[in-house]
Amino acid sequence: EEGAIKRYNLRTMHEELRIGGRESTFVNPQGLWIDGDFLLVCCARSHKIQIVNLKTYTVEDFHTFEEPVWQYIKVNSHEFVLLDSGVYKI
Repeated sequence: EEGAIKRYNLRTMHEELRIGGRESTFVNPQGLWIDGDFLLVCCARSHKIQIVNLKTYTVEDFHTFEEPVWQYIKVNSHEFVLLDSGVYKI
C-alpha cells in the first residue's frame, strides 16, 4: 500500500533500506522476482514490471502491458507473466 520495497534486518527487525514511498513509481506492487542482482516488481495498477538494480538501487521500466500484471517468473531463458487474461510467455 505504501508503494515501497523495504529490507529489514532480521535480528533487529528495523528497516535498513527503502526504495519508493507514497509518491513512488511502484503502483500497487503485487509480485516480486529476484534474478541475480535484479529485483522485478509487478505493479498491477500501472500495468508494468519494473526492475530494481540491487547494486545501485536504480529503478527502470522492464515491460509494460495493456492490463494488470500480477506475477513474473523466469525459467532458464523463458519468461512468463500472469495478467488478468491469463499466463503469457514474453
